[in-house]
Amino acid sequence: MDMDSGSIDLLARSPLGAAFLMVAKESGLPPEEIAEPENCLQIAAVASDWISVWRGGDYGRTKQYVLERGPEFVSFGRDIVAAGDCRWWTAPAVGTLQVYSPRTEEPAEPTPADIRGPESTTSMADAHERYVQRPRSLMTASYLGGTSSILVGISRRSDDWYFVRREGPIPAWTLSSSAQARVFEVLGPAQWHELCTRYPAVVDYHESPAYGLLAPDWSAVRQDWDGVHLTFFGWLCAAQNRFTDGDGTSMNWFWDAEATVWLRWVFSSVSSWPDCQLPPRSRVIREPYFRPS
Repeated sequence: MDMDSGSIDLLARSPLGAAFLMVAKESGLPPEEIAEPENCLQIAAVASDWISVWRGGDYGRTKQYVLERGPEFVSFGRDIVAAGDCRWWTAPAVGTLQVYSPRTEEPAEPTPADIRGPESTTSMADAHERYVQRPRSLMTASYLGGTSSILVGISRRSDDWYFVRREGPIPAWTLSSSAQARVFEVLGPAQWHELCTRYPAVVDYHESPAYGLLAPDWSAVRQDWDGVHLTFFGWLCAAQNRFTDGDGTSMNWFWDAEATVWLRWVFSSVSSWPDCQLPPRSRVIREPYFRPS
């Protein structure tokens, strides 16, 4: 997928995408530096935390603010993709090295046992899966710029990664998937909606912001696919972004990173990453000043 003018327009009209462009502008970095993977990942982590639902009463007003301002930054977004190689924004999971780091402090090498057969979103007893719209299965992020979206999220303590506290070397592994792995690629809200309508279920967990909306039935997804990959561009454009057509309404939320959820063990190699470190936080990448009125 090329980053054409329509792609940047979609980015600026999406809650996380608009916040990404505003945080990028606030950094003062030139477009060619913003386009570097680690800077993009840090900007996205800060933007995601800025519009997080966990901001309480400020959440709705902040989200409205970034959506109102987003179109002002379309030209700046075009400068970013023109100045750097942003093809990795939509790169597929197959063919891209994957990084796994467990959420707990106890190191645990990924094994086939980490691939858990999901049940239907509407019938499973696990309320957490209904809440976050993803199964409790192995979750990885692509190796980008010497790090990954999840490692950056942990470092910046953004969104739900706030609760994963780590210092110094951290347990991590790199994984390569088979070239034959079948991975559904989410490039934006339209593809997330396609996943939800092809394998429909309904979010029935009352505390979820997506309550009553369509979500994937992971048991059905697993019949056709080995994994689902939320690309970097897909994350920016789909997160908290409602998509409606004649089949209903869907909204991706709570992935909090570029990531792949694996529904089968399809890896050709798994290697320890013994010297993995959390990337240092950039001091110039921060939230724009905004006081909700």
